[in-house]
Amino acid sequence: LSGWNVEWAVERRELLRARYLEALLALAEGTLREGQPAAALAWFQQALAADPYLEAACIGVLRCYLAMDQPAAALAAYRQYAARLERDLGLQPSAEARALYEVILQAQNRSAS
Repeated sequence: LSGWNVEWAVERRELLRARYLEALLALAEGTLREGQPAAALAWFQQALAADPYLEAACIGVLRCYLAMDQPAAALAAYRQYAARLERDLGLQPSAEARALYEVILQAQNRSAS
């Protein structure tokens, strides 16, 4: 339906896209709960590839990196996401994402010590 711009096709395309993203997030969350952060990270990254502004996916990426004890990678991912939001949409990450950023900074400081 990507070439069709009639109302019903646009609505259907958006519905399918939303379901796809929901499925990716559900897979990622379940995989993370099962104690497989590296596999969950791949699902979250796939969701971000489909929607680079999907904050739930970004937060998931950060949680995965923390679970894998990679705070530097988490910091880089957060900063990239925050820069994309600001540059493209003129927005800042949510309070939840900023709070997680603070947790990541603390983890980074502990690992640097």
